[in-house]
Amino acid sequence: MRGYGGFEEFIRSRGGIVARYELLAAGWTADELRIAYGNYGRPPRLRRGWYFSSDVPEVVRRAWKHGGPLACVSALQWHGVLPSTADSNEPAHSSALHICLPRHAHRRRVEANSPLRVIRHWHDACLREGNRWAVPIEVALEQQRWCTAR
Repeated sequence: MRGYGGFEEFIRSRGGIVARYELLAAGWTADELRIAYGNYGRPPRLRRGWYFSSDVPEVVRRAWKHGGPLACVSALQWHGVLPSTADSNEPAHSSALHICLPRHAHRRRVEANSPLRVIRHWHDACLREGNRWAVPIEVALEQQRWCTAR
């Protein structure tokens, strides 16, 4: 039993984003998680079953709220391979938020009032532990090759 503290440090040590099963495996109980989140909002939740540390950037949080880590063009911008399209006249697909979902995942509903265009890419790279902020560069390049061909 770990109590209600230590979430931030543990989650940061695991790359900033962890699944509920990882917190349980680290020694917290399901009741501790339920009470800590319900009463104190800790650890902060991205969506059901996924938690984050305070140093996770907003764009990554937004991607996870829609289903998973940054993918394709969004991941390449994150990694610094492509410039951000905020100030350019790039095609609409590159200004959208590209996210990665595992191949077996259900398609998450995007809120109808969300002004953000979300493009989903299906790849199991988003299941890997470590840095869950964005898919690796080689996966993002593969996704971009197919995405820009549309």
